[in-house]
Amino acid sequence: MTNRTVYTIGHSTHSLEAFLGLLKAHGITAVADVRSSPRSRTGHFSQEALSTALKHEGIDYVSLGRELGARRVEPECYDGRWVDFDKVAQLPAFKAGLDRIEKGIERYRVAIMCAEKEPLDCHRTILVSRALQARGIEVRHILADGAAEDNLSTERRLLKMENMEASLFEAQGEREELVGKAYDQRGKKIAYFRPEGDTPEQQQGTLPKVSLFTMGFAGKSAEDFFSELRKAGVRRLVDVRLNNVSQLAGFTKKRDLQFFLRELAGIAYIHRPELAPTKDILNDYKKKRIDWAEYERRFNQLMEQRQPEEQLTAAEFDSACLLCSEPKAETCHRRLVAEYLARKWGNVDIQHL
Repeated sequence: MTNRTVYTIGHSTHSLEAFLGLLKAHGITAVADVRSSPRSRTGHFSQEALSTALKHEGIDYVSLGRELGARRVEPECYDGRWVDFDKVAQLPAFKAGLDRIEKGIERYRVAIMCAEKEPLDCHRTILVSRALQARGIEVRHILADGAAEDNLSTERRLLKMENMEASLFEAQGEREELVGKAYDQRGKKIAYFRPEGDTPEQQQGTLPKVSLFTMGFAGKSAEDFFSELRKAGVRRLVDVRLNNVSQLAGFTKKRDLQFFLRELAGIAYIHRPELAPTKDILNDYKKKRIDWAEYERRFNQLMEQRQPEEQLTAAEFDSACLLCSEPKAETCHRRLVAEYLARKWGNVDIQHL
C-alpha cells in the first residue's frame, strides 16, 4: 500500500546533533525545507550547511520555500500588507509544491521543515499541513521532546488555543467547520506582514524593517488602552507577561483581552512566555533581593540562552506591541525584549506607548 504519511519538524534552537537525532528517531529519509529564506543565524541550519549534514547522514534535502513558503512574492496573495493563506493555497506554485510532497512520500519518509518549535506557530501546520490533509495525506508533527503528534491531536490543541473547543456531542460536520474557523483565525495571527512601502519582491531574502511598540497597562483605563493601540496602528499584541491572567486590570486577562482586541480594535493577540523572565528572576526583583541593574543583566543573559530570535520572525513583530503591566518601560523587561530583538535583527524602530 502506498505511503500516505508526511511528518513536520521545526529546527528551533536545536543543536545539529539533536536535530539529526530527531529525524533518525522517526526514520526520516528526506527533508523538505519550506522556509521562504533558508538561512539561520545559527549557521548549521542555513541551506548549504544543513543539506551537507543531511547528505552525510543519508537524508535527502530539497528546498521548497518558493513553492510552499509563507513569505510570498506574488502580489495577488496579499490582503493589504498581510499574506492571506487562503489565497496562497490557490496559487499554482503552491499546488505544484504540494504535488512534489505527494510524489515524494511514495519513495521517502518526508519531514517538512521550518524554523518554529511549536507546530501551531508555523505555516507548515496552519497552511501546508492543512492543504496536504485535504488531499488525504496523514500528517504527524515531530515535537521538540521527540514525540510524534498526530494532526488530530494538534487540531484539538488548536481549538483550545483559539478558544473554540468542540463539544463531544457536536456532529462531525460541525466540528470540521469549527476546526476550519480555528485554522483561519490562527492563520491571521501568524501570517507574514509586509512592511509599508516594500514590495513582495524586495522582501524576498531580506530581513524586513520592523516598527515595534511597547506598552504597560497599569494605571490605564480600558478606553485609554485600546485607543492608544488603535492610534499607533498596532496590528498584533504580543503579551510578554509570565502570567497572562493578571488581576491588575480585568480587561487584560488572556481570554478577555483576546476578545476585546479582536472586537474593539481588530488586533490579533499572541502570548509569548519565552519573552518573559523566569519566576526566580521575577521573584528576586519583586522581593528586592536584586536591584534593576542585576535584573537587567540576568534577563539579557536569559535571552542570549533562549535565542528567541531563532524561533520568531521579524515580520511577526512589525506593527506589533509588546505588552506587560509596568507603567514605565525604563524598568520593565518589555524594553529589554525590544532592545534585544533590535540588536539581533537590526533596523528595528522602538516606540514606547
